[in-house]
Amino acid sequence: MRGTSALTPRARALGTALRRARVDARFGLRELARRVGINAALLSNWEQALRVPSVEDVAGLLGALGVTGRRKEELLGLARGVLGPNWVADSGQTAADIVSSLERTAAIVIAWHPLLIPRALQTAEYGRVAASAVPYGCSAPTEAYVGENALSTVVGGADTMGRQLCFLAETAAAAEGPIVRVVPASVGWHPALSGPFTLYRTANAAVVHCQHHDAATFLFENKENGRHQPVVASLRRLALSEQETAELLVRKTQSRSKAAA
Repeated sequence: MRGTSALTPRARALGTALRRARVDARFGLRELARRVGINAALLSNWEQALRVPSVEDVAGLLGALGVTGRRKEELLGLARGVLGPNWVADSGQTAADIVSSLERTAAIVIAWHPLLIPRALQTAEYGRVAASAVPYGCSAPTEAYVGENALSTVVGGADTMGRQLCFLAETAAAAEGPIVRVVPASVGWHPALSGPFTLYRTANAAVVHCQHHDAATFLFENKENGRHQPVVASLRRLALSEQETAELLVRKTQSRSKAAA
């Protein structure tokens, strides 16, 4: 697998885990590369998932770093299946690391949730109650699609929901930041109702993140098998315009304020 370029979810996870193990062991990049007899640029590419190490390469790195036991077996398991396109991971540090990596490298992010506010649009207060995996820290252009039912699903009580709706309305009206569009409940069934997802698109591929209660699924898609592309197209076709969304959110916010008075 030496020399292979593959930004699959497992490759991202392995690269991030190797870097974390190196930093935790207080090794510099050049120091570790010299110890295992490789070029520092190659090690850097492995950590960034730009190239994929073999199982033997990973075993050598872990030996030099003193990684043993269960953690060693986990990383060797990642290395054995590193080119697999899809992956179900435990919701934990590894899944959070992959999401952070995707947020750093995506050219565009497309988020959809039919029943909750997408993570890209959550207040910290709402996010704690909704148990979001990691704080949102993406700088890439973002399209966030919100199911209309999410606007009336009370999360964290009336006050939390009120503040969330205000933030959503302000974000939708802002000249910069995420594009916010609401998908009306009245449109009926459409493909996106099969479940929430966040799609991270690069120049020629995409990774789709589907968060579950105690696990996360990562799907690798390219131009030949981009199964979520038609779903995104349906969201763009069915959602209210940005202006219509902003007006709807203002009405929802004002209605909630009057009800609370």
